[in-house]
Amino acid sequence: MSNAPTRSTMKRSTAFLATLALTLAVPAALAPMALAAAVPTNEPETLVPTVLVPTVLVPTVLVPTVLAPTALAPSALDRHAAVVAAVITSQISPSIMPEDQKRASALLKSLFDQRKASRGDVVGRSMLPLNRREAVMRGLETNLSLTIGRREPDRVQTLVREARAVFDPVLDLSLGYNRKDSYRRQKIGTVKPKTFAGTGGNEFTPAFDPITHVPSMRRTNLCKFAPCAESPKAQIRALEMYSTLSVPPGPKTVDEPIIANPGRDSLNKGHPLVQENVSIGLTQELPWGGSLTLTDNTIRQKIFYEANHYWEDGQFTSNLTAALTMPLPYTKGNGMYNPAKVNVRNAEINRERADWTLKDVVNQTLRDINLAYFETVRALEGLSATVDSQRLVVSLKERQDRILKQFPGMVTRYQEAQIDSEVTRADIQVEAALQTYLTASVALGQLIGDPDAKTGSTIYLPYSYADELKKPLVVTLDAALDAARANRPDFFIVKLDRASAELGRDFAQNQARPDIKVGINTKLGENGSVYGYADPILSQARLAKPDTITQNYSLTYTYPLGNRAADAAVEIAQLSLEDRIIVIRDTDARVKRQITSDLAAVQSARAQLNHSTAEAKSMRAAYDSLERQLGAGLVGEDQIIQATRSLLSAELSRLGASVDSREAETILLYDQGTIASAMPGQTAQSSLDRRRLDLLADAGHLKYFGPETKPSPNRDQQ
Repeated sequence: MSNAPTRSTMKRSTAFLATLALTLAVPAALAPMALAAAVPTNEPETLVPTVLVPTVLVPTVLVPTVLAPTALAPSALDRHAAVVAAVITSQISPSIMPEDQKRASALLKSLFDQRKASRGDVVGRSMLPLNRREAVMRGLETNLSLTIGRREPDRVQTLVREARAVFDPVLDLSLGYNRKDSYRRQKIGTVKPKTFAGTGGNEFTPAFDPITHVPSMRRTNLCKFAPCAESPKAQIRALEMYSTLSVPPGPKTVDEPIIANPGRDSLNKGHPLVQENVSIGLTQELPWGGSLTLTDNTIRQKIFYEANHYWEDGQFTSNLTAALTMPLPYTKGNGMYNPAKVNVRNAEINRERADWTLKDVVNQTLRDINLAYFETVRALEGLSATVDSQRLVVSLKERQDRILKQFPGMVTRYQEAQIDSEVTRADIQVEAALQTYLTASVALGQLIGDPDAKTGSTIYLPYSYADELKKPLVVTLDAALDAARANRPDFFIVKLDRASAELGRDFAQNQARPDIKVGINTKLGENGSVYGYADPILSQARLAKPDTITQNYSLTYTYPLGNRAADAAVEIAQLSLEDRIIVIRDTDARVKRQITSDLAAVQSARAQLNHSTAEAKSMRAAYDSLERQLGAGLVGEDQIIQATRSLLSAELSRLGASVDSREAETILLYDQGTIASAMPGQTAQSSLDRRRLDLLADAGHLKYFGPETKPSPNRDQQ
């Protein structure tokens, strides 16, 4: 939907295309075809804009024999220019009725000029002509609820991508550095070494115990059994063994230094063990539940086979580990109702719900704008009818004044007072009608985003609505119900709620099953304690024939005794699903009542329109007849005044019934859910515009304004 082109733009476009057509030298033989295309028929779609393609816009390269440049006389050029301009104007000219716009503008300007001194609220106000399409476009662009709502589908789509991302492989990359250095323990000081000499030269000959003075194999702590000179307390000083030699002067001990070799142990031939490792892991969540993890670890280290020599081409070793954790079939967490899959489906349901919620907001916005626009039309037409009635009363007053001047005795004081009161009454009616119109204009401005709507500085002047008030909507009860089931947003929202409840029930049932998980862990390893491989690639390739294969299998069973919490969750989910089903039935019944009531309102408004139109026509004829009789002196002013009142009432009733009929149709379209799809066709201002909108809808660019969905014969009615 686009804004209507201005007259200056339309004239420039017409002149440009006409000049282009003349440049391509349209032959005179094709002029009748263009003239035929410019003549509208009863069917608006019978206009043939495609005639312009072979006639005007086809390059001469494609049709050299038809569109070859020829020398045309000036009169022929003028004739062709007029023909092309007529065709193009019929295709791009909006359906503007300048007469009603000019009439309404002059009416309001006159009323405001008359009230500049008495009503300060009408001073400085500007009038803005506005057709229904422009009002709708302004409302869609500035409606805050719609501005917020149109972002919701994008936000929910992001949540869908987030939920689906759990099934994307996760890559882990880690770099490590390990260093291990070991040293031997050592003790600083001296020891008394074990010395032993047997009497017979045999090392197993009993030794002499200095305490008991008995030969013995016993090792003693001197300070434990005898006082030490250095300290009164018993303390371990050294291990001593006394021999039986040298008696007297007695046993002897020998002090020798502790023999210690400080430095690294022999773990890596006296070198620290240094490892540099690269680990790459890949984790994949499985759609049916569980996960699979693959981890590859490559290690680089120097293995010394001598004190300062290591194998230069043997520094790399690798390990490959595969771990699978998965619930068994028909157990908790397995199948399409595992937590990850349920989260994705819930996100998709929320995305669909956001689309339908936004469409409902669009429908509500269009309904409110249309109703406000038609209320403004009602107020404007009522103001116009009231002013016309006032003019009739004023003309009666002027006639009476002329009679008083010519024949003072022919008009009684009662008749004069009666006319004066009727003039005052007409003025009050005009003031009330003007205030009603201003109020309706302010209400419309609030809906279409006028920043000055509260002050009413801008007065909206509806135009080009006469044809819209005359176009009846053809619909039957069955067709309206089918359209509502196929297009109404709340139908789809409650169905999505039911789908969400079903998903919750199935998930609860899945979680109530026994929890049995199987785990498989396999590791292919290379032993790098002696030597490895020359490079990482060779090390990876040699994993086909690993040094070690380690396999672990596990089976875990978890089931709460009684399983009451999970069973209760299943019951709650089932009750929620039953509630959703009842809501769907209630929605269907409610929509039936609304559609039936809307159709009754449409039929009642149309019947009232027919009756009011006939009554207004009759009142107009009666007034004209009485006015002629008044000139002949056959009737009095009181009869004319009564006829004026009846005529005004009939006109207001006709206008009200006409607007009521259009508003009833608007409400019916909203309750069917088709107001957005019907709006482009109703507000299209030319045949070319309608064709353009059809092409946009076919291409999928009018997501919320495309053609209504046709009900399927097998559609679920529940």
